[in-house]
Amino acid sequence: MPKNLRYASRVGTIIWRFPDMLCVPLGLGIPIVMFTSVIARYTGLFSMPWSSEIIRIMILWLSFLGAAVGVRLRAHFRLGMLLDKGPRGLRYALEIINTIGFIGLGIGLVAFGWVMVDGLASQTTPVLGLSLGLAYSVVPVSGVWMTAYSLVEMVHHARNDKSSAAALPDDLDSL
Repeated sequence: MPKNLRYASRVGTIIWRFPDMLCVPLGLGIPIVMFTSVIARYTGLFSMPWSSEIIRIMILWLSFLGAAVGVRLRAHFRLGMLLDKGPRGLRYALEIINTIGFIGLGIGLVAFGWVMVDGLASQTTPVLGLSLGLAYSVVPVSGVWMTAYSLVEMVHHARNDKSSAAALPDDLDSL
């Protein structure tokens, strides 16, 4: 593979896995900030009045980005009994309906999230003064990722003709 294509492949993989890369520091940061805040409160050595605000924002981002990652990994709730025991045609139809549902959810998150972000752009958090529009911008961003993952899954379904049952790959090269 030519060098520029390898570079493009790496960049594509980074973009594909970007929500994962954000979830890790968020997941590690929440307990660290919370623990530090509790220690600060009980010892009285220093003050962290901003901790509750930042933790709420981090949980919000982790929840929505984690939901997008869940779509990519196909880790959301499913009716396994229908998918595992049913006839092959029914399984394929349910997979397609499920994927279309996630595309609709993603588009809805983008559309309504954008309206919400626009309405909250002028409001700020009390202590940090961060824009609530920035804090809630994860809603349309996660909608874009969910839609992208679901569209790729739909293409994956079409290519594999009724035999797709695994999560989407971690990189775009294996699609």
